[in-house]
Amino acid sequence: MALLVTIPASNYCEKARWALTLAKISFREEQHAPMFHMMSTIPKRGRSVPLIKTPDATFKSSDEIMAWCAKTLPSLHSPSNAIEKELYFDNEFGPHARRYSYFMVFSLNLAKPILFNPIAHTWEHTFATSLFPVTKALVIKGMKIDQEGSDRSWIIIQKFFDQVSELLSDAPIGTRFICGDTFSSADISFCSHASIIILPPQSRFISPYIDIEKLPTIYYERIQQLRATRAGQFVMYCFANLYPQSPFNTAKL
Repeated sequence: MALLVTIPASNYCEKARWALTLAKISFREEQHAPMFHMMSTIPKRGRSVPLIKTPDATFKSSDEIMAWCAKTLPSLHSPSNAIEKELYFDNEFGPHARRYSYFMVFSLNLAKPILFNPIAHTWEHTFATSLFPVTKALVIKGMKIDQEGSDRSWIIIQKFFDQVSELLSDAPIGTRFICGDTFSSADISFCSHASIIILPPQSRFISPYIDIEKLPTIYYERIQQLRATRAGQFVMYCFANLYPQSPFNTAKL
């Protein structure tokens, strides 16, 4: 069985997990805290997550994993521009979604349960929680997570929601997708990255730890603003209707 190495709340890991499950590829998920994931990825000749190790190969990014899944489920890449849009969202939208989300959960002291609850009752949990101030500082420095960066990312996030809203046109939600009539890798990419911002309730690794009604007004209003767009409605629809609901097979160290 394939082994998927993740940081559970990562938007890129969500994308890989969604593709694997949709393609009905059996896998076991090995979950880690940030930085601690490298104990697993480096021996597998990788560094970042998601990474998946199969008996025959190792895929070291969400787009490599998606391409592997598309061999089993060709519809993921069947629209002619699906790969282009997928990579566009991965490279230009995903990093801003991640920076904005990290800044929110760090500044509101919500990060610990999101990052560490999935690995509860493990030796890694003990070390990761004790080293949280160090991990937090490294993540903030590595991803340039600060108020100024979050503000810049928010502007770009809004532009992406506007772009996708335009692509979806005025067709009823659920009848048209980003690349046309087929649910593809582009949709999974955008929805996965957007999920850590607008928090659909089906998202397993962030939404359970955040009560949006109790967020500061600025974050609550921004979530409602994006959810009200056609792109936001689309993300909520995809999570409610197209997001795999079966439990994942997880491994803890």
